[in-house]
Amino acid sequence: MPAVLGPRPASAVTRENSLLESGREGGRQGLALARGGLVAGRADGTLARVNSIICDAIRSRRVLEFDYHGLHRVVVPYCHGVSARGTEVLRAIQIAGPSASGGFGFGKLWIVDEMSRLRLTETPFSPDDPNYNPDDSAMVRIHCRVAIPT
Repeated sequence: MPAVLGPRPASAVTRENSLLESGREGGRQGLALARGGLVAGRADGTLARVNSIICDAIRSRRVLEFDYHGLHRVVVPYCHGVSARGTEVLRAIQIAGPSASGGFGFGKLWIVDEMSRLRLTETPFSPDDPNYNPDDSAMVRIHCRVAIPT
């Protein structure tokens, strides 16, 4: 079941559904939640809501699904923040779906704005990556991360 955000005006839903179908906004790749979802990069606070959904997945330790560069990915999210280039990124381990690099089992850095059809699943995960560093050096600011018990 996808994460549900509060009601929006019908015009916003219609606009977002059309963007969901195209996966683009103003010629720029957008981020969308499955059906009736969100598109990132908008000035209406949508990016903050998308970031919140990613952080909810990390806090609740639930798997995320999204399309990335035309391929459907299923990932275990570990850390979400901003890169040195000012780009919103997600450190996550891909556990299913095709991989252009063939890489599974290690933390990849995903650019949030290049994702589409983001979906928070009900599938739980247990963080077990022995190489996970909660102080991810690829990020200058961290919004949320999997906590390591001390």
